[in-house]
Amino acid sequence: MEGRGNWHDSNSAHSSIYCFFSGCTFTLLVHTREAATRNMEKIQVIKDFPWILADEQDVHMQEPRLIPLKTMTSDILK
Repeated sequence: MEGRGNWHDSNSAHSSIYCFFSGCTFTLLVHTREAATRNMEKIQVIKDFPWILADEQDVHMQEPRLIPLKTMTSDILK
């Protein structure tokens, strides 16, 4: 399963990123096995998470870069 979504956060780290990159957009690509998705659906909080299945053209990026913006631990994304 591959999905895409928008990241909205009101913390100061996000505010700093927005000010520095004003007018820019970015895409987060989350790739997981179908079995992992089924296991996550058992957790109540994941049932309300707005997953959007990506179109095939959206999962292939030209010159993708991995940039660590933040370290996080979550029941949703591990």
